[in-house]
Amino acid sequence: MKIRDIRDEENSDNDHPALRVKDSVNFGKVRSWLLRCECLQHPRVEGLPVKLRLIDVRRRCLVLHVPQNARYVALSYTWGKLQRNFLRALTSNVGGLTVQGSISPEDHLLPRTIRDAMVVVHNIGGQYLWVDSLCILQNDENDKAEQIDAMASIYVSAAFTIVAAAGHDADAGLPGVLETPREKGQHSEAVQGLRLVNQLRSAREVLDASWWNSRGWTYQERVLSKSMLIFSASQVYFKCPHQLTCEDIVSNGGFYEPNHPDSVSFMSDSVSFYNYQLAVANYTTRNLSSDFDGLRAFLGVADLLGSLLCSGFVFGLPESYFDMALLWHPKSDLRRRVNEGSNEPLFPSWAWAGWSGQI
Repeated sequence: MKIRDIRDEENSDNDHPALRVKDSVNFGKVRSWLLRCECLQHPRVEGLPVKLRLIDVRRRCLVLHVPQNARYVALSYTWGKLQRNFLRALTSNVGGLTVQGSISPEDHLLPRTIRDAMVVVHNIGGQYLWVDSLCILQNDENDKAEQIDAMASIYVSAAFTIVAAAGHDADAGLPGVLETPREKGQHSEAVQGLRLVNQLRSAREVLDASWWNSRGWTYQERVLSKSMLIFSASQVYFKCPHQLTCEDIVSNGGFYEPNHPDSVSFMSDSVSFYNYQLAVANYTTRNLSSDFDGLRAFLGVADLLGSLLCSGFVFGLPESYFDMALLWHPKSDLRRRVNEGSNEPLFPSWAWAGWSGQI
């Protein structure tokens, strides 16, 4: 456990390295992080993904035709096993969702995490939010396939990604926002005139221990996101290519580890077969609700790797390194991925995607 000298306000004259975390998120501080990282102010260079739908948090509705210079925030969260019906985009209601006021943070048909994310985007001065359940038609398999194919572009193109790292489902919310409470993780004591407080867990520790990090779909969301605003049970962290900071420390630029495999920057111009191996090893430690998603949840990472390796992919194996990629081996017991209806294998036995378990 790390212990630091504490102060209550960041603009205090005393040079103390720790800060007291409040019950609610300090959005002024969050906005300063984003501005320092230029998440909100630089003009876009690349175009938006094709057929991108976004939630307009100001008009509180779905936007089907987004301006090409629009900056948006993506949400990464887990659906979990919600024991209730919740609002999703369907072919039957997508028209109604474009009506102003149809998607509101006050509407309890929306899962709490999505409601809180809308408030976060609004409070930091943003306008657009991408959420899978409302921006992909959930009963249209063609639309699902098209959007999943564009997943790499969706997360890479986002200004930053909100990561819901607390709780086990979409109703867990973002602690410190609206009515979602925070855990009291800080404890302070006065010692010889100093007010000491324990330092909360690091962003890496929070993410690695989270339910969010155990799910297959969130692996590519973690890797592809250039910047992440991470909501834990106790505080908010911000990670970008220039800094890693949080609410319980005084930020002076922070630090960043660009070669760690939870960041898009580990896939740089010098990407190699090793990066592919690392990605597969990390991805296959995670869990999926359906065997059918075994390859789909990796397509975003494969798309990025393919562009950097100048290679196509065959059932998750890069064509340019196909002979080497066939030499994968299990690190745990494996189970065949099969079609739930016919019990037929979904992928070839020579592909790691054909098996559930750590590679």
